[in-house]
Amino acid sequence: MSKTTYDIETSLTTDYRKSAWGIERIVLDSVSNHLPADSKGTVTTVRIKQDGQWADLKKADPTQPAEEVIFEDNGFGYDAGLLSVLFSPKAADDLSVGQFGEGLKLVATAAIRHGLKVEYRSRNWMASPYTKPENIGGHNISRLCFRVTENGDNLAGSRTVFTNPSQELMDEVFQLPNKVLALNDTYRELYSEKDSIDYFQVDFKGLINPYIIDCSQVDFKGLINSDIQPVGNLFTPSLGIEGKAPTKSWGYNSRIIDLGTEETALFIKGVIIQETNSIFSYDLGIENISPDRIFADRNSVLDEIESILKNCSNTQIIERVLAVACQTSERYCDEFEAFRDRGLPQNRMMLLTMRRDLSERKGKTDLIKKYIFNKYPPENLWVTSFRKLYGVNAVIASHDVNANKDAKLMGYTTVRLNISIANYLASLGIQSADKVTCEQEYKWVSTSDLTEAETQMLDRVKTINEVVLGQVAPVDVRVYSGLFLKSGREVECANGVHITEQDGTKYIGIKRTRLGKLEDFVETYVHELGHQVTGADDYDRRFTDFFVRALSKLAIHHMNRDK
Repeated sequence: MSKTTYDIETSLTTDYRKSAWGIERIVLDSVSNHLPADSKGTVTTVRIKQDGQWADLKKADPTQPAEEVIFEDNGFGYDAGLLSVLFSPKAADDLSVGQFGEGLKLVATAAIRHGLKVEYRSRNWMASPYTKPENIGGHNISRLCFRVTENGDNLAGSRTVFTNPSQELMDEVFQLPNKVLALNDTYRELYSEKDSIDYFQVDFKGLINPYIIDCSQVDFKGLINSDIQPVGNLFTPSLGIEGKAPTKSWGYNSRIIDLGTEETALFIKGVIIQETNSIFSYDLGIENISPDRIFADRNSVLDEIESILKNCSNTQIIERVLAVACQTSERYCDEFEAFRDRGLPQNRMMLLTMRRDLSERKGKTDLIKKYIFNKYPPENLWVTSFRKLYGVNAVIASHDVNANKDAKLMGYTTVRLNISIANYLASLGIQSADKVTCEQEYKWVSTSDLTEAETQMLDRVKTINEVVLGQVAPVDVRVYSGLFLKSGREVECANGVHITEQDGTKYIGIKRTRLGKLEDFVETYVHELGHQVTGADDYDRRFTDFFVRALSKLAIHHMNRDK
């Protein structure tokens, strides 16, 4: 079959996204187009020709000049007609890295700007980019075009070929193993979203981890720096629901990875986006990225990190996050930001709904799931990991030093955590020092145990009511020795209280020590009387008005007495 050569014009110029596209983007997008997720192949290869010999990227010599560099795959290839339009067959495929149809064309325009010779090959064609000068409306532009030759090759898959590449380009090529996971032999996958736990359908009965009761046994520094082992799903779904927890069948499984370096980074579908301030490195399957793949929507990134961590089945990862949250509670990192309450935008709500819908299994209804959930309520792995690290009596520390002291007196271990992690654990049922110490008890004193002087002081209530209320109104007044926490510590500032029982019974409680002086007794009693009469809190206007009226009646009482 004879060769056919023709030209294709595009609507792009060499100035399009010029500021965002340099040598690094040329290299990253060139290899991205050949990754399995994009090419639908199984192999991505980078080969370099040096001194007339071809070598794999990892075996090539970075110190030697290169004659050619090839990015290739064994996938389906693509039609040359796609070169002319901003369209990508990946647009409906969530596994693809980019879905804009721009990547290949932007590589071409950037290569022309940098004086690089690039050629694309796929199936039975090859194409070389060039520019066509034009003047439109008084503006000089350089339109991107392709010269295509068909039937000049018969290739399984596709290739991007750079001839006589510059040293700057080759420097970026040799950095690819650090920036593209498919070419990195040293990174480890610690956890994948395919192994996530669907807490709504998984039976956890008998799978609770043993607890470490003595927290002194835990080497937290070692835990933060320890080597985390990747694990698969540890749990077996109930009632014949086969296999692991459902995967995101419509997209890329997000992953937590270890790059084997001090630094951490964010990857989107296997290609680096940026370095991060995080505990782990992440390879996420989100779609909300810019066409040049140098920016990922922050909320989308945090939502995905939140999702993958909250449903994580690798307890070593959970324990690492908890240890860092404890040892460096004020530190900022992506994980803590992801757990912060950032609201639930509509698109995120839709995503969560989709995940719930896709987790359905044929013949298994919500009724069955609810039966499992109610019969064997699962304990979240974050809860079991927290208790494993800090003990079954561990509670979240309070900002109130006294509350922490009280909790310790009651036998609890207080654990100070990053506030976002602490709030999440609290939502799962982990108690705080504030909560476990909030139970209080008044120790009431029988009237038969009061002294004669104390009884006489209580008898003054009628007179006080007549002055303050303008009438002799019966008020039930009781005496207590103190208000005590479960720890046994007394709440010393509790001098009086107004109580309304469930049956509607109202009474005023006065601390016994306030019966010693008339001034102390009257001050405490009148304050609580104001609450009983108005039913309002201290800062309520009705409470204030009560004392204005009481003061007015007192003034009138004195004026009438002086007549």
